[in-house]
Amino acid sequence: MQKIGDRLTRLLAIQRPISRTEGVVALGLLVGAFYLLTPRYWEPGGETWKQWAAARILRTTGGFPVFSLGPLYVVYLQLFGWLPFPVSLQTEYVLTRTFCYVAFFLMLRRLLPPLSALILTGAWIPMLATLEPGGLVAGSGFLALYVWASLRSPSRAGYVPAFLLAASLCHSAYWPFVLGHMVGVWLQRSLAQPRQPLDVTRSTAVPRPRLLSRIMS
Repeated sequence: MQKIGDRLTRLLAIQRPISRTEGVVALGLLVGAFYLLTPRYWEPGGETWKQWAAARILRTTGGFPVFSLGPLYVVYLQLFGWLPFPVSLQTEYVLTRTFCYVAFFLMLRRLLPPLSALILTGAWIPMLATLEPGGLVAGSGFLALYVWASLRSPSRAGYVPAFLLAASLCHSAYWPFVLGHMVGVWLQRSLAQPRQPLDVTRSTAVPRPRLLSRIMS
């Protein structure tokens, strides 16, 4: 058991940073896995169309219809509004999923060797390819980047990290992660505060009443 524990410790140790060559090769392999592992003949459903409808309302009226649809993701969809349908939908689909897969690889690469990180990232592609709405996919990518940044510099995490805030603004499902992080940081900082040492020189004797002191003296 001790040998297995040592192997797991070495396996999950923080890995060295990614080199430029490794990053280019990994990106190429992820794009190839994206093409091969994405289910064919899949069509978006109602959850996806709701966010696209919210993007259209924002573009025409300048306001957000429902905050729970993810204001950051609705603003992000404005980048594809000038493209004709279905090119706009396909372009957004490819870019959002590619961002999510790269974020997953970066997170896993902090803990695992390159080949293991690529294999585990590829295992997530069939599920993430059909996940709806797109705000959940973008939020998953930002959540992975939050974990990656926490592993990179854990002491710099504030109460509301930027990546975690971006994930919650892409979809309301990630707000519990923000709350959990805030509570965790508060507990960590509270427990890390130095406590005042007990002054043993101060007398802790209970003072006796004056009448009892006179009788006993």
